[in-house]
Amino acid sequence: MKKEHFSDEQIVAVLRDAEATTAVAAARKHGVSEQSIYRWRNKYAGMEVSDVRELKRVKDENMRFKKLLAERDLEAEVIRRYKQKSGEPPRKARHCRFNGLMQHIESYSQIWCLAS
Repeated sequence: MKKEHFSDEQIVAVLRDAEATTAVAAARKHGVSEQSIYRWRNKYAGMEVSDVRELKRVKDENMRFKKLLAERDLEAEVIRRYKQKSGEPPRKARHCRFNGLMQHIESYSQIWCLAS
């Protein structure tokens, strides 16, 4: 069954209608389940359309920051392990090994992004 996505305006309109009448009547009128109305009510209680948009924007931004933090932590861990195993290599060798290390980090970050 295909999951239908509702816009922010539609969700707020359904919730306002559910407040004016009952959740059952609003669910029938808008073609959604009662459970969807109760879930939206718990999530978006008392919000306006602009508040819902801001909430979604902040959640997206938070997800992006979490990914950046995970990538930074992974990079630091790989560099720490590299230094433990090999010590400080000569300057020219360090540059060559660092390029390989960055490719290794990029492959881990790609795997992490696919898993999430």
